[in-house]
Amino acid sequence: MSTKRIQRNLTIMFTDISGFTRHTEKISRDQLMNRLETHNKLLMPIVAHFEGKVIKTIGDSFLITFESPTNAVQCGTYMQYTLRKYNQGLSEQDQIHIKVSINSGDVTLTDTDVFGDAVNVAAKIEKATNPDEIYFTETVFLAMNKAEVPNAFVKTFRPRGENSQEIKLYKVVQDPADEVYKRIVEETRIDPDKMKTRIIELSATAEKEYTRYHEALEALMEAQGKSSKTTMIVMAAGVVLLCAVLLIGFFILRDSGPTPEQVVLADARTLMANGKPGEARRTLEVFIREHGESADLKDALELATLREKQDAGQQAAREFDELEKEIVRLVAQGKPDVARDRLKAATIGADFTRRADALREQVEHYLAARKAIEEGDAQRALNEVKAAFGETDPSDEIKGIREKANAVIRARKLLSGDDARDNGAAVVGILVKAFGDNMTGPVLELLSTAIEYDLCVLARKDGKEATLKVLDDYRTRFALPGATVRQITREVRLHSLWYFTTTYQLQQQVMRTDFGEFGQEIWRLTFQDYKDNAEFLWRLGDTLYEISKACNRVPLGFVQWANAYWKDPALLEKHPEFFDRLMEELRDEQSPGVSEHMRAQGITEPIYDARFYIKKFYYKKARPALVAGLTALRKKSRPEDKDVRDTTFNANCFAILADKGEAGVVENRFEFFRDVLVEAGLRDNAVQIEHIKALFAEPMTFEEYRQYRELIDECRRETIDGRFQSFSLAKDMIEAWQAAIREAQPQHTEAYR
Repeated sequence: MSTKRIQRNLTIMFTDISGFTRHTEKISRDQLMNRLETHNKLLMPIVAHFEGKVIKTIGDSFLITFESPTNAVQCGTYMQYTLRKYNQGLSEQDQIHIKVSINSGDVTLTDTDVFGDAVNVAAKIEKATNPDEIYFTETVFLAMNKAEVPNAFVKTFRPRGENSQEIKLYKVVQDPADEVYKRIVEETRIDPDKMKTRIIELSATAEKEYTRYHEALEALMEAQGKSSKTTMIVMAAGVVLLCAVLLIGFFILRDSGPTPEQVVLADARTLMANGKPGEARRTLEVFIREHGESADLKDALELATLREKQDAGQQAAREFDELEKEIVRLVAQGKPDVARDRLKAATIGADFTRRADALREQVEHYLAARKAIEEGDAQRALNEVKAAFGETDPSDEIKGIREKANAVIRARKLLSGDDARDNGAAVVGILVKAFGDNMTGPVLELLSTAIEYDLCVLARKDGKEATLKVLDDYRTRFALPGATVRQITREVRLHSLWYFTTTYQLQQQVMRTDFGEFGQEIWRLTFQDYKDNAEFLWRLGDTLYEISKACNRVPLGFVQWANAYWKDPALLEKHPEFFDRLMEELRDEQSPGVSEHMRAQGITEPIYDARFYIKKFYYKKARPALVAGLTALRKKSRPEDKDVRDTTFNANCFAILADKGEAGVVENRFEFFRDVLVEAGLRDNAVQIEHIKALFAEPMTFEEYRQYRELIDECRRETIDGRFQSFSLAKDMIEAWQAAIREAQPQHTEAYR
């Protein structure tokens, strides 16, 4: 009958006791037997726990196969851990040290053996493995779950032989401080049933291995010089080992011919050897029912039952391995939702709970990363991907999630700095490269901000009409929502006002807002399109103020600030910088009053005037600065310049104080009138007759009155032939001064005559 051969992809393990041959010369027959029994007793339960199958024992070596590469490497790890604990406190002669070598690949299985290139490679690398270590090939490294095995590259190894190929070797990092290593040694629990199964299996294979082991012993004796002492030790060890193993087995060789019981035991054994433990169990149960149960039959039935359970477990392991491969494939195909449903539907045994949980966790992290990137939470997306896959990219989608998340992080950084508005175009490019044109949710909002910044820069350079055409292209390309388009349009129109500063011809429209597109656009923005948007009106005022400064004209923006305040008074508290701007504005000429155009708009106070805002909103806060401002000097452009009064600032401060009824705070009022108000009133038109009247109404002596009258008369003469000759309104203003002082000081007027 031909031997049945099966092709399988398995993981092969060789274990070998280090220095075993050397020790056979130094220890007794009983010590040798005890050493091998201890070796088997310690390691066989571990092989059972990690679902390994002992193919054969070769003296002091095991040849073991595993369905799972991860199980094989973890098995070797726990073997070394167990022996390390056993060796503690023992003399060097009594310690047991092994080498473990592992490889994976296609092999051929028979009833009693396994062979193929994968087996040969595993045997070869055993020569390169150090005692107390677990070495494995790159094939194992690529196939195992790296998160469950602490590993490190060791070296490249070339076995002896003319056509041998280099083999990359890795090892298990047996660091007690390593979390993965600690999890292996602390969470491994040996199953007593499996331990019993493996011991019985060992006895079942002993008879088959005896011949090969005997030949190995003869070779060992020859290598040791065939000394009588060594020969006796080795022969005794072989015989003792065989007897010890046979005693654990479930049959005993007898001198007489086979009895019916022996026949059924042999049949059951053959069935189990052919992978049919269920039939073996049923055969034994039928015989026991008919003929009764002996100790041998009981042991054989127990073995068959355990083997049947083991085969069921191996089948479950194969099914789970297939499930695991399917999940990995679905993840690689970018189908984590399908993978999750598949895991929910699968029936998974308790032995595979940990591996199943790891798969579920990976899939859930994958799905969470998807959701995070859809919500624009880039850092969470990166964290979820890293938790699931480390630094690897098992699918194009995972790679894409990383790229998208990094793009969002970079985009937000570029849009949050001081130069954010200059980075709009760059951010649009970054997001399009990562997401394409189809963006939604927070990412679309981020894109919209980038587009807004980009177009605001463009509007300053190219104007409103050209920029709105570009916005229309963006709207079509990215399906921008209507609300977003309206917001960007508003910002484009605001920033396009700067376009009128780009050439001399356009600046003329800024200088005269009563003609041209600049003035018309201001009117539309202020009184038509955004008249109810207080925050926008305030920003419009800021923009116009800065534009007027850039063009060196009378400040603009006061109308917009006033309209914004009337819509939302809380804006003053939101913009504390406005006060500083107003105080600085007092150094320039202010509006003389309310024009006819302003009256036509229903404006009854000079809202173009910084003094109006200070009086209405900031007087208490500004008063100390206003009093100090009465004597303020002009800012020096050079250190060597002489101190000169800042008459415009002095006059504006006085006008505010006078309007609030505090003209009397002025010290040396005549000197202030002479040095400040005459020039400010006649040359700059900075103060009105009401302010002069307030000064004249303050108490004064006759001598002071006389000084005022003489100065006023002098000014009148200079309107005819002097410094005020060219001032068209000077003569009328001086006459108003004279009338005001006469009215304010009637007692001195009568005496002066």
